[in-house]
Amino acid sequence: MSVQGTNFPHELTDNSINIVAQDNTNCVVVYTSENQMLCQTASFQLNSLGQTLSVTTDVNGNTPTLQSNVDFVIRTQNMKTQALNPSSVSPVLKTLIDITVDPGFSNSFNAADFTVQIKSKSASNYIKKLPVVAAHDSNKTITVKFAGAISGDYSIHVNHSQWGLIDTSALTLKVESYVSNIQPM
Repeated sequence: MSVQGTNFPHELTDNSINIVAQDNTNCVVVYTSENQMLCQTASFQLNSLGQTLSVTTDVNGNTPTLQSNVDFVIRTQNMKTQALNPSSVSPVLKTLIDITVDPGFSNSFNAADFTVQIKSKSASNYIKKLPVVAAHDSNKTITVKFAGAISGDYSIHVNHSQWGLIDTSALTLKVESYVSNIQPM
């Protein structure tokens, strides 16, 4: 989400910026300049689809004066991912992973339009960005490079530059290694 205005902080360091939608969905500020703040929302609640929501902002404890309504409409459609292949990877081996998006996804399908992260389900502050190396419009597949992580289960987060967050709630990446057989020498 982009918030336009004037006299915003020039940098995120040493500034407290909060942007919250009416349904209490937080929007984490990832960039700020004197006249623009960019933030990334968490997933909106399904009951917010199609609704018009207002936004409140707080910059260093001050609520900026709004010159117009800061309402926005949530899309009525919830775009989802369908598959993850492979869904289990080694914690130490580099692996290409394909993420399949709903075939109805009609926005641009270029690798540069996507960002992908994995987040540990057991240690929520352990997050790794996965480089997107290819995007195949013909089969709606994004290819990312996994370069290793601590063993465990991970949620996947896919963001598109125009669409926003894509629902990945049905996907889990399992990072594991196991011994399948031991034979005496």
